Order: sequence, then structure tokens, then C-alpha cells
Amino acid sequence: MKTFLDYLQEAVQAPAAPKKIRGGDKYEADVMRVLAKIEKNYPTRFRIDRSVMGGGSDAHGAGDIMLIVNGVRMPIEIKMNATAQMGGTSVRYERSEGRGYYDDPMDAFVFVDSNLKEEDKIMYLDSIASSKKLPALNDWMDHINGFKKTYYMKSGKTITVNDVSFVGKSDDPSAVTKEAWESAQKLGLLKAINSEVTRDAEFICDHYQKKNPPVNYIQIGGAGLFHTGKNPLGIKDIPKLQGGINVEMRLGPGGAKTNKSLGIETKSSTLRLQGRLAFKAKSNHSLDNYEDAVRILGLHK
Repeated sequence: MKTFLDYLQEAVQAPAAPKKIRGGDKYEADVMRVLAKIEKNYPTRFRIDRSVMGGGSDAHGAGDIMLIVNGVRMPIEIKMNATAQMGGTSVRYERSEGRGYYDDPMDAFVFVDSNLKEEDKIMYLDSIASSKKLPALNDWMDHINGFKKTYYMKSGKTITVNDVSFVGKSDDPSAVTKEAWESAQKLGLLKAINSEVTRDAEFICDHYQKKNPPVNYIQIGGAGLFHTGKNPLGIKDIPKLQGGINVEMRLGPGGAKTNKSLGIETKSSTLRLQGRLAFKAKSNHSLDNYEDAVRILGLHK
């Protein structure tokens, strides 16, 4: 599962174009074609290190494209446009009457992806806290915990169950029945949870500068080339990345499963956090234009 920060270093390839290609992939391929042309025309001073395409040089990846300019390795990040969707993750909210309430409300959130990086967890939990939606989540949880329904079994017997007590784990309210979900939806409890939290570009810049080697440049379609804190190529008047990231939070249903002993269908329920770029700045420099890219890389001298 790709996380928010994983998408800051997602892979870029330039294969033969399929019948349908995502906008981000197409833009990355466009930039690659420009850089490949430069590589052909300046073979002794510039090349693309294809052995680390999208993987960067450290364990977590350092950028979309690794360039070698006059012998110096230079990772570059590529984004389709100034509102491109970033990565996301899912968390379960496990506050329940059965387990009691947590001293720290953030302890009630369990990440679905057990391999999520610690820096991701901090960012996501901070976004949840900043959304100020805990009361709305608690309203939804209380409704689900108190939802009861009478089911008619194949044996002819009837059974009335609390929505979360029968699913096998009384402390896992992430599994709810279809009826409980639809009931909460009709009451507007799902809509009340929706939120959007904005983080400024310093978050991205700090992340890039911590990579090994640091990712000093990011190319954004329609906006141009920006630096993330350092400008080793000495590009005149290149702006520092500015703008923000919106982290959107939604409660959504997951896959369905059936309680084997009762034959009652349930759905998993998780909070989905999705990142989206929110930039308005413009740069006079861009790597998607051949002449400009040659000048930026200092190859015209």
C-alpha cells in the first residue's frame, strides 16, 4: 500500500504508451523524453541513471528521476500538476465501550498498514487531530455500538444483536452490518466526519531535504521547477516550493465478510486519509521544455 510520503517518491517510467495512460504517468513520460533527448545530445556531461528510476538512492527512494549532471547525482521529483493527488492510507478507530476510553484519543487509531513509516503516522495523526472531528467520530461510534437489529435465522430462531458484539471481536467496531452503516448514513453521521486539513509546503521541503541524497528540485506540470531548500545548480531566480497539501479525511466502507456462525454480512469501516497538492505558485523554469532544461542543467555553457 502506498502511503502519503511514498507518493513523494513514486516511480516514473517511459515505456511504450498503453491504450490508456494516467495523466501523471503521461506527464512524467513527457519530461523523460525531454531529458532523454538531452542525454543523447550531451552524452559526456549528462545522463539518466535508469538503475534507480523511481527508487532513488536510499531504502525509501530519493526521487522520481536520478540525473547525473557533470558527474554529480541530482534526484528530481515530478508531479503532474499543482493539484495532483498524493498517496493515502487507512486507519481504524477502535474506541469502544468494551475497551473503554483512551487517555490519549490518538491511541484509538490503528493503521491498517503495519509497515507504515513512523513519519507518516505522525503526519496522519496530526491531521486527524487538526481536523477536530473526534466528536463526530464518537457520535458515529456511539450509534454503531448501540445499533441493534433482530435477525431471522435459517433455523427459524430469531436473534437480536448489538452491531459490534457479534462479529467475533467486541473491541473491533470496524466491522459493521449493512443496516447499521445505512442507518448512520441517513442520520448524516458519515458526512459530519468529512474534513480537509491543509499543511504548508515546508512539510514537503523538510521531507525532501532529509532524503539521501537530498531531493533539491521538484518539477510540477503547469507550474514549473522549484527548489526545496537548496539550489546546487545555481539556477537564477528559481523559487522555493510554496503552497500546501490538503489531507482529506473520509469514513468509507471496505470489503464485505460474513459472520460464519450467524450468516450475517458485515463490512469493514475505515477512515481514509488522502493527500492532494494545493499549489498556486509559478516558476519561470521548467524541465518539460528542451531549451529551458539545457539551460537549467548548465549544459549550454
